Amino acid sequence: MSDATSFGSPSKPKFRKLVDPRFWFGGNWKKLIKTSELPAEIQLLIGQVVSKSRLMRREKFDVAEELVQHFQDGHRGGLSFEQLQHNFGDPESAAMLIRRSKIRNRSLWVSAARMIPPTIACLSIAYLILLWHYHNGHSIATVDYTAELNRSATEAQEADKAWPLYRPVWIKYQFNEGGSGKYVDMRKQMFVQPSKESRACRLAHPIDEQWPQVVSMLQQHAELLDVFREGAKRNSFGIALQPDARNYSDEDFAALIPHTEKETFKNWLYEEDHDEILDGAMIGILLLHVQKMRDAARLFHLDTRLAITEGDPERVVANIETVLGLANQVAETPIAVNALVAVAVSHVGLYQLEEVITSNADFFSAAQLARLQATLERTNIHSWLSYTGGRLAVKDLVQRCYTDDGNGDGRMTAEGMRFLNSDFFAPICGLSGDGDNVSSDAAPPHDIDWSKELWSILTQSELAKSGWNPTSVFTCATRKEVLAKADDIFEEVEADMKLPFWESKHSKVGGWKELEQFFDENQSEHILLSTTSTNVNYLRPTMERGVARKNGVALALAMYRYHKATGKWPHSIDDLTDAYLSKPPIDILTGKPLHFKIDQDQPLIYSIGMDHDDDGGVDAKMKDNSIERSGICPGPKSDDFEGDWILWPQVEPIEN
Repeated sequence: MSDATSFGSPSKPKFRKLVDPRFWFGGNWKKLIKTSELPAEIQLLIGQVVSKSRLMRREKFDVAEELVQHFQDGHRGGLSFEQLQHNFGDPESAAMLIRRSKIRNRSLWVSAARMIPPTIACLSIAYLILLWHYHNGHSIATVDYTAELNRSATEAQEADKAWPLYRPVWIKYQFNEGGSGKYVDMRKQMFVQPSKESRACRLAHPIDEQWPQVVSMLQQHAELLDVFREGAKRNSFGIALQPDARNYSDEDFAALIPHTEKETFKNWLYEEDHDEILDGAMIGILLLHVQKMRDAARLFHLDTRLAITEGDPERVVANIETVLGLANQVAETPIAVNALVAVAVSHVGLYQLEEVITSNADFFSAAQLARLQATLERTNIHSWLSYTGGRLAVKDLVQRCYTDDGNGDGRMTAEGMRFLNSDFFAPICGLSGDGDNVSSDAAPPHDIDWSKELWSILTQSELAKSGWNPTSVFTCATRKEVLAKADDIFEEVEADMKLPFWESKHSKVGGWKELEQFFDENQSEHILLSTTSTNVNYLRPTMERGVARKNGVALALAMYRYHKATGKWPHSIDDLTDAYLSKPPIDILTGKPLHFKIDQDQPLIYSIGMDHDDDGGVDAKMKDNSIERSGICPGPKSDDFEGDWILWPQVEPIEN
């Protein structure tokens, strides 16, 4: 009695009832009836009514209390218990009336609270069904997209392949990663740390104390350099890439992965135990030869410095031609990484060329300058950028992460979602995004919305991801939707790639805003595309920087040829056309010929820069901070950019 009275006190705020255990569990109504001192038949009657009312336990306690009070008051009023029982009527009818009255008088918040347990139960059952459905879906990889990726290498004529030449000397000189051996020793000799205070390293130079060791190393690797010179003349690198390195032939494996037994080799990508996804997947391909071509280019840079000291311009020309040939071979496989490395390799060749000419303008003959210029003009950097590999990678991942209903559609699988949320992809994108990162320009820490921070932490946890992942059945784009959207994205970037840079979206402020917004707003729905294609629109500026640099060097060569023939520098591009230039090298930002001037009896060649204003060959600044000439990347017009983009010279002199 006292419990019920206390609970029903009007002084207690309603919202506190929800956290009061008596709201959910009520009092012991059966005990209340037994202790009422009413006759057994009256207690039985009250028990039947309360039980058949099917109310909440708290409400049953109230009904029992009211009925006990009713019979006790009636008996004190002079009526017998038999008469009170007779007057009470049918227990079932009374229970029904009481139930209707109680339900009708329930407040909205009580009714809502009443629905919480059954709702939780229903949701739990639904989630268990969803969980079963989610884990019951499996993918089957039916198409070998790696074969299509390797088409150019496999279809090349054997005489056009360079790999058969490279492979024996790579094995002999262990020209690849391995953690120890000749390759590591060679790299140690190649680089110099200018000072103990400086962390940056540069290639060794004849002025350095270790130069004699570099010369000895180059002499020991003369055969390797000769093979590279011969192989670089061929059109194809000629190696078919393998998702599992153990599928390479014994000779290929020994060349690509020295110091490792094929039987014990383990791809680091498989450490997450995604064998079902990665078995034969394109994304498991290790580009074991690509980065080594940069070291090959550096070897030729060192050999070029040695050839200069030996007065051998023909060897220097051959070295530069070799480096540009290696760059072209690297770009054979249509993967974005290959294109970017190819540009980096070509930069080494252009750096060598500029270093020679700016230090000794008469080192090359007119014929050698013309030969180098012709080599540059044949180097088609634009052709290196291809999105074929990106398209194939998306298709390959889709067939490995999605089910297939036989009609080209399907849903995300549990293994696919786990793979896309693994540490392999975490730096790129996760299911729940990267949280609310706070930059230095953002609000101070005490102004951060703590609830958002907590939500970010909760959604990033492995437990949360495991719990939310089954909802991908509804939230993730279907197989057909992913493939259709991927086609739209690649068609858009490929169509833009066909435009000259000054007409492309890259030259417009916010040109790719819609695509960037799509990735920002659809990380969960299109998690697969967000992990593989987010940066697809950023590749071209890097490639165009290589094109701009090549154009600047080509114009410089034409100017030096003109100077060697006439003894003076040209006054305009018109002086160089026909005899020295088949067509004027263009400024990729405007589509017009590059600008030049003569500074200290040397040509200075430049683009107008991202301020779209000819400043007369003044070095660029960004918000009053100077920018390294080689560090500028083309983009849209910017008010923060001042000055010009110097394309020649870019080489910093090496000081003692």
